[in-house]
Amino acid sequence: MKIVLAAGLYPPDIGGPATFAKQLADFLDTKNVVVEVMPFSAVRHVPPIVRHLYYAFLVWQKSRGARYIVALDPVSVGLPSLCASRLRGVPMILRVGGDFAWEQGVQRFGVTDMLDAFVVQNKKVYSRKVQLLARIQSYVAQGATRVVVPSDYLKQLTGKWGVRPDNIRRIYSSAEVGALPPRDVARREFGFGDEKVIVSAGRFVPWKGFPALIDAVRLVQKEFAGAKLIIAGSGPDDARIRAHGKALLDTDVVFMGDMARAQLLKLVCAADVFALNTNYEGLSHQLIEVMQAGVPVITTPVGGNVELIEDKISGRLVAFNDVEALAKAINETLTQVKQTAHMVATARTKGQAFSKTDSMVQWADVLGVRDNIQVLMLSGDPHMFNLQSDVRKRLLLQAEEVSSLTVFAPLPARGRNKNDGEWVGAHVRVIGFNGTKIQSALRMLLASRQVECDVVTAQDPFYLGLIAWIIAYRKSATFQLQIHTNIFSPEFKRQHRLKMLLSQFLLRHADCIRVVSEDLKKSLEVAGITAPITVQPIFIDKDAISKAQAAHMSEEFPQFSHLILVAARLEKEKNIDDILNALPEILKHLPDAGLLVAGEGSQQQALKALALEKGVGGHVVFLGQRSDVYSLYKGVDLVFAATAVYEGYGATAVEALACGTPVIAVRDAGIVTEAGGIVVSPHLLAKEVVRVLHAKTPGMLRIVLPTAVAWAKLWRKSLTQRRVNS
Repeated sequence: MKIVLAAGLYPPDIGGPATFAKQLADFLDTKNVVVEVMPFSAVRHVPPIVRHLYYAFLVWQKSRGARYIVALDPVSVGLPSLCASRLRGVPMILRVGGDFAWEQGVQRFGVTDMLDAFVVQNKKVYSRKVQLLARIQSYVAQGATRVVVPSDYLKQLTGKWGVRPDNIRRIYSSAEVGALPPRDVARREFGFGDEKVIVSAGRFVPWKGFPALIDAVRLVQKEFAGAKLIIAGSGPDDARIRAHGKALLDTDVVFMGDMARAQLLKLVCAADVFALNTNYEGLSHQLIEVMQAGVPVITTPVGGNVELIEDKISGRLVAFNDVEALAKAINETLTQVKQTAHMVATARTKGQAFSKTDSMVQWADVLGVRDNIQVLMLSGDPHMFNLQSDVRKRLLLQAEEVSSLTVFAPLPARGRNKNDGEWVGAHVRVIGFNGTKIQSALRMLLASRQVECDVVTAQDPFYLGLIAWIIAYRKSATFQLQIHTNIFSPEFKRQHRLKMLLSQFLLRHADCIRVVSEDLKKSLEVAGITAPITVQPIFIDKDAISKAQAAHMSEEFPQFSHLILVAARLEKEKNIDDILNALPEILKHLPDAGLLVAGEGSQQQALKALALEKGVGGHVVFLGQRSDVYSLYKGVDLVFAATAVYEGYGATAVEALACGTPVIAVRDAGIVTEAGGIVVSPHLLAKEVVRVLHAKTPGMLRIVLPTAVAWAKLWRKSLTQRRVNS
């Protein structure tokens, strides 16, 4: 699942909106959501108007394959995001944290009305620019799929813009201050002594009322000599407010400028009172943090403040810019110790109710984000339908790690004359397809419409990978590829040029990649693949190996005194002809040796013909497809690992060595050597086979195999990997 987060402010920007944007992005990141953050700061250097067009283009560009665009203000990022939403066909969710038209009107266009009056006022009394901004925010809010607001106050306000009430969701702002220093430690850090300290913070804009607060503290000084006012923040009114502070209090008002959140929280802890003389608040993130920190709050009964503070119960409420009332409230808070302690305790309890967890859970509900992962897997293995197969066992392990696992796989040969098959188990559903590749692809695409998924993973980066990419794009799901083959090896490029080109395209569009060996990971990194790569070996069931009984192959084939086994797909790239070419030389030294070939494939008849051509037909037995390979490994004297030159892992070698049977290969592909196999050149193969069979040296696995639980956990973790957010 992918979401584009269009943020007007985003760290390193400071303030409540920036804090919320980062909080939401971090939360979604933990829920397997690919978050593409588009901060408005990326276009602020562009001239006005053009910057908004450019921003719309950037959002449109990032929103390819997204499930939602989430715009965090209704004008600067909201209007461009709505344009991108409609062009791309991706729904937009709008968060409204305030009235943008009113804010800009007060700051720039001479609006003096309070917000409640502004909302109901005929906009024709204001300048054309204010009228335009009001129309834009109403238009954007009405065009959004859902509007989210942080307070009941803003829910009512947004309803006055013409948004349907049932389309507005209130999700309270939240805060978690974490561990804070003791008051005395914080005061020492800032150099405070016994003087009373009043702290305030916010943007330097007209409705924050810092001049009146400065005047109020001057009155407080009559009762508490040396009282200090510490103000954190900056903004358009910076020069005017600083000049006012210097004229009235000289060194008794300290301007801290913009402060990092952690440092600001320390300053709050050092305060005797936190005062916020404001004419407007949607729902103050800052006030929630102060309440949680256990510092007395004095603020105004405007906007969402009344949803946080109840006068004389959890804090004090005084009219905006009422200097005398504000000074009186500060004095009473400083002198009425018991009442203040009760207010602080009540406020702390209420502040803790505004938890980040609760807020984010509600956002997850709006965005359709689930705690667990729903996976759609595209597999090319028909053994999914074999109850006794290792593939089925792995599938059941994987299903335990996710909320749902749907698998598209080919039907086994015996079922291909039937309609599509299906098998359902706990947390897992396997749907089988038959027909040509094109027919199967079309049917998979059609069936995917009925599947809910957060991750689409394909077991190869070719035909299945292409289908998975299309499905993931349509569903705004994470697109993952599994790689078993070294597609960047010269041999693969030479033999499969079209496959290589397709895989390179898909790898560059994958959100995450899972490979079976470190060598494969290195090859992808060298090729410039930037998606996160997880190394997960093919699962080898150690318990099943230890429990498997050796097959009585010598009894079944008494004519052979030495048994060599090949267990592989009978395809050209497996180079099984290597052992057939060496067999005549082997028989010169071991005339009673026999070669058993387990597997099926397109080269079966060609291999039989080669055996006859070499005059060794009587020493070669084709066993067909076998499910008891562990027993076969234990029942023979040597396993020839038929590996492609671009092999990624080599499960046959690992399994045989784990069974205690020696392994020989003619190509150091995958992890044959690392696992403990013997690698020789083709012209030395016969000599080495004879040596090993004479020596009767057992095989020994040199690598550690993960347990079933550890393997499944690693697979689950790989599903959460994705590209670094922009």
